[in-house]
Amino acid sequence: MSHAAWDLALDSEHERQAVNARFGGRTPTRISPSKATPNVLLFLDPPEEEARGMVCGMHDDGCLHVTGEGYEGDQPLGQGNGSVLSHRGEGRAVRVFVATGKGLFRYAGEFEADPDEPFYVADAPERDSERIRTVVVFRLRPVGAAGTVPRTRLAPGGGDVLPVPVATAWTERAFVSPRHDGGRIADTADRLVRDYADHLFRLGHDGRRLRILPPGERKPTIAPLVDATDGVLLVSRGTTSRSAFRSAVGELLDLRRFADVPRMAVLLPGAPRRDLADLARALSIAVVWRERNGDWRSL
Repeated sequence: MSHAAWDLALDSEHERQAVNARFGGRTPTRISPSKATPNVLLFLDPPEEEARGMVCGMHDDGCLHVTGEGYEGDQPLGQGNGSVLSHRGEGRAVRVFVATGKGLFRYAGEFEADPDEPFYVADAPERDSERIRTVVVFRLRPVGAAGTVPRTRLAPGGGDVLPVPVATAWTERAFVSPRHDGGRIADTADRLVRDYADHLFRLGHDGRRLRILPPGERKPTIAPLVDATDGVLLVSRGTTSRSAFRSAVGELLDLRRFADVPRMAVLLPGAPRRDLADLARALSIAVVWRERNGDWRSL
């Protein structure tokens, strides 16, 4: 392996192919461990990657958060991902390049895996799919000065539980799978939340979303609606099917751990079937739905 000195200036722009040819990287991959020089080359496109649900950008903790390599299935810690994780022990420097949008990459400097928490895992969709899998997200600290790298919007900082207005577009899908709109059923569920929040407002109630960051997680989960006046946590579904109702129950039980409210409810686009209503009663979960005349009903 050659030990030629690294001589690329910070924020200088280069063609990816030329960088790989000079420093021995693998041309088609985002993570390119060199066989010719003691470097691991990372070629990042933060806006494009975050649009696909892959964390990529600087974080409030001072680290560059970068989703690992692999677009299908759970990401392994071998191959290119392993080269990032083991770079220090192998005597390699991690060199980060950021796409400029002009077919070039800007050199953003040398980084190293954080010694205390080099990576964490998160949810992200497979390429060109809504299937959710587990991905590796590296936490890379700058070594010396760093060039320009956009901030991540998928792994926000802040408190563990943060109230946000219902009018925001923050849904869990926006952080996990932002490119996929979820289709008609998801649109119906989102509209139910907004319409019921308007109903609460007319009653003088305080309706809000909660952005929740569970322990050990970096991507938040979202409580779609909380009636803070009556102490009710609500989730919605765009269909009255059994599978949708069961998934709503699971979501409520998950979110209830973080939302300091005594009651839970499911918002549906129509009245629940008798057996599902019995299930809700057995679990002390209310069901709220909208009649054809626009009135809200509950049990």
